[in-house]
Amino acid sequence: MLRLLVIPLILLTLSGFASKDQLREMYWRAEDDVAIRFFYAQAQKEKITDAVVLAYLGVATAMQAQVAEGISDKLRYFSDGKDKIEEAVKLDPNNPEIRFLRFSIQSEVPALLGYRNHVGEDFDVVLYHLTAGQYLPSREYCIRMKTFMMASEVLDKNQKNQLKNISIS
Repeated sequence: MLRLLVIPLILLTLSGFASKDQLREMYWRAEDDVAIRFFYAQAQKEKITDAVVLAYLGVATAMQAQVAEGISDKLRYFSDGKDKIEEAVKLDPNNPEIRFLRFSIQSEVPALLGYRNHVGEDFDVVLYHLTAGQYLPSREYCIRMKTFMMASEVLDKNQKNQLKNISIS
């Protein structure tokens, strides 16, 4: 099973740097230690061309904290990733993809890290774009975003109902 996951990821990056679409796919596949390490390694090679790429680098770095050894390394990866994500948000504050990426990290990190202060704000930006039918970067990506957010434990029932009522077509 693990080979079925790793082989496509390796093929995605044979040409050198990953494209945004490849970073997006690596993000969604980063569900185990091997895929997280691969996503981080590929993101580290990426040339930062815009705020979205910077956000993926930040998310990959923050996710690397999950697989790092030792508390100091975990905190260093998390802090570095968080800084990159925050810089991406500053560069493009209305980008729903960047806001979703920050939401995905903030909704998953332990509350004791104190990095859940923008969940509601990020939800509002994503909700606005989904409601307006602005399916960036793609319809399929937005379906994945909606599904992820619906499963999140940081949203209340009202927020989940708002998402539920959005039809992505």
